[in-house]
Amino acid sequence: MKAYKESLTPDRDHFKVKLNGIGLHCGKGVMMDQLDKLHGDTYNVTYQIGEDLCKGGNVLISEKVKKRL
Repeated sequence: MKAYKESLTPDRDHFKVKLNGIGLHCGKGVMMDQLDKLHGDTYNVTYQIGEDLCKGGNVLISEKVKKRL
């Protein structure tokens, strides 16, 4: 992702992916509505890990994923 982002010229900035990092969590109850938007506790935890805790493109996993591994 980083190499791709750096390869883009300034006139193609709108193609750059803005990514704090990736959060992984597991569980039941993920729902998708008619607009393909995700809902549920599992999704919310995953989103919070990826957006609120990750920095620099890191991958963080929840304690629940760690136990399953």
